[in-house]
Amino acid sequence: MNATQTPAIERPSDGDALDPDQPVASVARRRSLASRLRWPIGTTLFLHVFMAVNDRLPSVDGLAYFEAGRNFIGGHGYVRLDRAELHFPPVTPVGLAVLEKLTGTEMRALGIWNVSWGMAVVIGVVLLARRLYDDDSVTVAAAWFAGTMAGLGPLFFRSGGGSEAPSAALLLFAGLLTIDGLRTSISQTRHRVSFLMAAGALVGLAYLTRPESLLPGAAIGFAILGWSWRDGRANGFRLERPVIDAGAYGLTILLFVFPYVAFLHGHNGSWSPTAKTQDVSIGAWKDVAENDRLDRDRILYAVDKTGIRLQEGTTSLTALARAHPGEWVQILGINARTSMDDLIFPSLGFGPAWAMIPIIPLLAAAAELWRTRRRGSTKLLGAMAAMPVVTCLLFFTLPRYLVITTAVLSVFAAAGFVRWRRALPPTAGRALLAVTVVVMATSFLTGAQSYVPGIPTADPIDQAATGRWLEANTPPGSRVMTRSYHVQGYADRPIVAMPSTDYVTMLKFARRMGVSYIVADAGTLRYRRPELYGALMTNWQPPGLKLVHILGGKKRPVRIYVLDPLPPPSDRPPIYLGYVSD
Repeated sequence: MNATQTPAIERPSDGDALDPDQPVASVARRRSLASRLRWPIGTTLFLHVFMAVNDRLPSVDGLAYFEAGRNFIGGHGYVRLDRAELHFPPVTPVGLAVLEKLTGTEMRALGIWNVSWGMAVVIGVVLLARRLYDDDSVTVAAAWFAGTMAGLGPLFFRSGGGSEAPSAALLLFAGLLTIDGLRTSISQTRHRVSFLMAAGALVGLAYLTRPESLLPGAAIGFAILGWSWRDGRANGFRLERPVIDAGAYGLTILLFVFPYVAFLHGHNGSWSPTAKTQDVSIGAWKDVAENDRLDRDRILYAVDKTGIRLQEGTTSLTALARAHPGEWVQILGINARTSMDDLIFPSLGFGPAWAMIPIIPLLAAAAELWRTRRRGSTKLLGAMAAMPVVTCLLFFTLPRYLVITTAVLSVFAAAGFVRWRRALPPTAGRALLAVTVVVMATSFLTGAQSYVPGIPTADPIDQAATGRWLEANTPPGSRVMTRSYHVQGYADRPIVAMPSTDYVTMLKFARRMGVSYIVADAGTLRYRRPELYGALMTNWQPPGLKLVHILGGKKRPVRIYVLDPLPPPSDRPPIYLGYVSD
């Protein structure tokens, strides 16, 4: 990013239309850009591979993806926990299962998946920066920003399950194709329609990866309608142009959306594009917004009046909001504060660390968005970036829900940052670059700290080892009570979810459900079942239980108990740990 050797980043038009095409760069210039991109792209690839190699376990989402995908490619249907999988759409589960079959291990499959799609996000950001600005320094800055942004690479490995990166990459390329399609001459109908149909196909695939991708996809659709209507009127076609363009885009999306919506309808009777937006009560929803997992567990896993069941039944979040408008307004406020915290205020890790995008590139992006606010490309990408923010405000906020927002901001951050450096004296420009490098590094390292040598992993490897021990050392069909998804995922035994209650009620519930083994892991009990921690983790002989095995270290021990005496088998179905926004 040498301020003395590159031209100012100005496009020929700042009007309402998308910026017109630029002349093709010379061969020498293309070679120069390729050479300058080697370092940021190579660094990004190294960092992603480093995180993949040091990743130890799939996340909770990842466990669900693998199970549903294995069942599907094994010919057992798209099912998980002995029932149809309605929470997660099929692209990531099937993709991971196919990779696992090809590579032989789930972690190798997950690593290849995350590295490939993480690099695709970076490439999408780079291509958008190149297309919008035709400026080598902006393109290179975009590669550096996207490749080292805490809310992109580290998030895919530490906080994501495997669907965040592909959905973002698909949407970025859909936006790029839409911009190219709308720049095509209106007289080239076939060429223009092909671009828009391809964009629609990418949005459809993004929907089958994460259903909320339909909202950025809708932003693209409204942009197509607006620009096509304008072009149609300018060329005398009026209604014909938007019908052709929007129809090509929208009907292509429907080809992907309708089969999955029909699948959901066949199992839950609702014509809804997703079954994810469900919860058991407005209180549980509020607990999610506040990240109060203990209170949430006390709602989700309470023993009901019968003494043989946990709380059951979910309601759509929109229905809960209509039934409890006052509480929903409180949730909106909580979500707004959380979004501000994630975007603006740093935490402390290896230094000041931002969960998504550090403050300097964030301010640069805001300045560039404002400066180019009249451009069609800015309106399109800005609307795409705004849709996840709106979703988080209405429902609940997590950085991994804002990946497309972070990616789009990276494009404009690169342009704004280069513009700032060119406007500053050389010494001030170098100081700005140095501070930016520091906050990018501290944010990245904090997000990826589980993979830094010498720092203990946050992955619950002890719980996974417990599941494998149970599979190898207990009779098939033995029921296991646990609160750990990783024990459930690796034990291959019928699971009864550990209720949120006192010890006596928990033991009575276990006996009624025919449970043979109880898994008490310190990490989960300390935060999710504090009422049971004393009895199960500080008492070597809890009443009615016999200790049979201990795993893990001193900080996170896991104890396996057998009920003494064993209860008779129960004809009631197991109660697996569900997935209700958990």
